[in-house]
Amino acid sequence: MFAQKQRLADNVGRGSKTPFAAKIWMRLSAFVLGGAVLKLMSSACIVVFLCMPTVFAGSPHTITIDGNNDFFTWDASNFYFGISAPDVAANSATKFVLLYIDSDPRQNPLSGNGSSTGETYNTQTPGLPFNADHHFRWRTDNNFTDLMSWNGSSWADGNNSGVQAFQSGTFVEYKIPRSNLGNPSQAYVCGAMINEQGGVESTFFLTPQSNEPEGYDRDFGHYFGFALVDNLSPDFIGNEDTYPVASIASGDYNTGSTWSGGVAPHSNSNVLIQNGHTVSLDAGGEAKHLTIIAGGTFNGNANELTFATNAILTNNGTFNPGASTLSFAGSGAITGAIDFNTVTIAGGVDFGASATVNGTLRLDTGGYVNINAPTYGSSSTLLYHTGGSYNASTEWTINAGSGVGVPHNVQLSNGTTLNLLSDNRTARGTVTIDAGNTLNSTNGILTLGRDFTNNGAFNHNSGNVAFNGSGSRSVTGNVTTNFNTVTVNLNDASSILETLSPITMAADGLTLSQGIFKISSASTITPFAGNTTIPATAGYHLNDAGAVSNWGSSGSLTLQGTLIIDDGEMTVGSSSGNELDLSSSSSVATINGGTLKLAGRVRVSGSGAGNGLLINGGEVVVTTVGNGSSTIAGFNMNATGRFIMTGGGVTIEQANSSSNSGASDVFIGGVSGAGAKSISGGTFRFGNASTTAGSGMRLNSQLAFFNVTIDNEAGVTLQNNLTVNNTLTFLSGNINTTNLLSVTIPAGAETLCNRLKRHAHV
Repeated sequence: MFAQKQRLADNVGRGSKTPFAAKIWMRLSAFVLGGAVLKLMSSACIVVFLCMPTVFAGSPHTITIDGNNDFFTWDASNFYFGISAPDVAANSATKFVLLYIDSDPRQNPLSGNGSSTGETYNTQTPGLPFNADHHFRWRTDNNFTDLMSWNGSSWADGNNSGVQAFQSGTFVEYKIPRSNLGNPSQAYVCGAMINEQGGVESTFFLTPQSNEPEGYDRDFGHYFGFALVDNLSPDFIGNEDTYPVASIASGDYNTGSTWSGGVAPHSNSNVLIQNGHTVSLDAGGEAKHLTIIAGGTFNGNANELTFATNAILTNNGTFNPGASTLSFAGSGAITGAIDFNTVTIAGGVDFGASATVNGTLRLDTGGYVNINAPTYGSSSTLLYHTGGSYNASTEWTINAGSGVGVPHNVQLSNGTTLNLLSDNRTARGTVTIDAGNTLNSTNGILTLGRDFTNNGAFNHNSGNVAFNGSGSRSVTGNVTTNFNTVTVNLNDASSILETLSPITMAADGLTLSQGIFKISSASTITPFAGNTTIPATAGYHLNDAGAVSNWGSSGSLTLQGTLIIDDGEMTVGSSSGNELDLSSSSSVATINGGTLKLAGRVRVSGSGAGNGLLINGGEVVVTTVGNGSSTIAGFNMNATGRFIMTGGGVTIEQANSSSNSGASDVFIGGVSGAGAKSISGGTFRFGNASTTAGSGMRLNSQLAFFNVTIDNEAGVTLQNNLTVNNTLTFLSGNINTTNLLSVTIPAGAETLCNRLKRHAHV
């Protein structure tokens, strides 16, 4: 018993001069005679044949004829085929069913034994697509059945021992012993019906169907290739125009002894790996199609298997990719569960429902994913290698963050311009643009799970790049990356997105949701504008001498998370009164270097343990534009706000314009709650070269200073006693104690007046 079968045709109204019902090459799942019941069914009728003398193949079966499932088949002893058509019942001495068979097929079908010219019927002599060794013919008057063989110069009849035909009405079935064909393990076949009556000669109902159109003296250009073994499906579409090879033992893919016919697969081979066989690719190999049946195993090792165009890869067994590469030279289709290492495609390839790429999927020139994308493994790369402009499509699923078609890493190479259009796409890993390549998008969100490396060009127009995932991320490359907007939404507040190469972005182009945005490159950006909040889960970090962070439209920065300046220059606000506000227990601003410029003021009104304003180096310049508040100083540390200064400097550039007696330029309160305070280093400077002349400044501090420099002609008025623990320097102006307050210079400290040094006294 067996279940192999092959559709030959599904045609209507051919052969006779008037239309008739569908002509069908019939499946022979079992060729049944003798005491058995054979049911031949169509949508219109059931025909039952009784009292048949023999059984052609296996046990009785019910066979359904529906005009769509029409087949060849075989078993260990015989080759079978059948046809259902009104012309079968013509009872004509001029109409024949014909079949040509090449029983020793070669990779080049027109080589080897046999003839590529068929038998002559009246004036019709078909050309064949292979060198046929045998020609079967049956006449529809059911009085003539013959198996001819090519004798080297002509077609000779009489090879009919065991050849049988059974015809009833419009149905006919045939059995040819394989021994009559030389016991082949492979075969090429093609067939037709023919009318040799003069004046109405024609060839019709051709199989494969691709041999159409029908007509007078038709030649055959196509054929089916069968490996006559168990488990090969004769109705497999890949049987057409291919060289069939089936494994007969375990072994090397490129060794002939592994395969039926003794020849290793080539670019037009339909390859079958059978149950119990392990076939290993020990060097580069070729195939048209590859089927691994249940129990069969393919080992790819570290070599390349190249598929011709229109390839089909089917896995029902075990596919071990190793470090192999599977290359599709053109279109292809994949069925079954397959884990690939590397796949390259130069045509449209359908990955089916269960394919995974764990290495690289490379799209070459002409390559694209058709219908179904693969699942991408956690270390895989989708490589665009197209050498021209390419619109992202099925290979990269839109509007999805995970699952089928969502790549891990994405890379552009070989002069590719990849157009993301306006779709939202996610890469769970790194996006890399190689030199000479371009990534374009009109808008939409590009979400990255890891890094962004740009050595080419990136044009995102009105789009957004969002970074997410666990751990730290980076932006690198040899060129400036021109972002439109950037969103940082990493998995935790301590994770970092670090720009190690220069970037630009649109004004107010940065959204901080979770994680720290760290600029470690000579980038000039305007990430914020208007009233902006850095949440407790996020942070902003300048870390390059060439980094410049400007501010857009008027507004203040509410810091609930982290601000770090190690180097570079950051401006907060653009108008008088704009401020940096640290009011949350999670707020922490750490100045280790660089410059922080505040258009209005900085205010620390609430802190948690270890947070607040920490100045260890660099310079904080406050009130660069103006501050007119009667209650909030330009530098304002409330009692509950933590302030620790170990170095660096604080410069008051413009005086508070409020005339209210309670208005200050520096206010440092006492200690309440977590609002610890200390100044153990650094300098407070009142005034600089940009200070407006004639505007005196006011100082109200309950905390002793380390160094104080007076550089304002209008001087500084004390609102509380002043203690300077190290050096008090006068560059211009003086200190007004209002005759009520004092300036304390402890022993060992000093006062500098211009270049003149004198010991201070209490």
